[in-house]
Amino acid sequence: MGHTCAMRAAAIVALALILTGAVDALAAVRTSSRRQFFGAATAGAAASFFPVSPGPAAALDMDAFVNSELAADRAKCDATSKDSKCVPDRLPTPDESLCRFGSPSKGRGEACIRAGMSTANRGSVVDAFGKVDRGTYERCKDDWNIVNGKYEKSTICK
Repeated sequence: MGHTCAMRAAAIVALALILTGAVDALAAVRTSSRRQFFGAATAGAAASFFPVSPGPAAALDMDAFVNSELAADRAKCDATSKDSKCVPDRLPTPDESLCRFGSPSKGRGEACIRAGMSTANRGSVVDAFGKVDRGTYERCKDDWNIVNGKYEKSTICK
């Protein structure tokens, strides 16, 4: 309520300054002084660009608001909830952070093992150590043999 009253007061002050500038501009037109006219018009325009601030008493206490919302969300969470808002109060260890957000490397794989987390990346063929699972591949070699006077191709895989 106090915030809207302060905004209304600021709007009234700005309007009064604009109207004062307009009245001065009209008076300058009547006196036919171009310098007075532009001076009054500039003062009226400047007053509209520099509104009066409502002050710190009307400002929202954002820290208190955010903390109250977080506390209300935590109160709704239970131990079995998988909701993203229901996060534990503890911060992750450096090993957990490296395992979750690091790029695949030997250090990340070791951090995952120390943190007791999986080294497999979901939806990727690269694990935390940077090893790529390409499946089982065999080396194949083409061999040409003469059968009945013609060359026949045969493939030998090992």
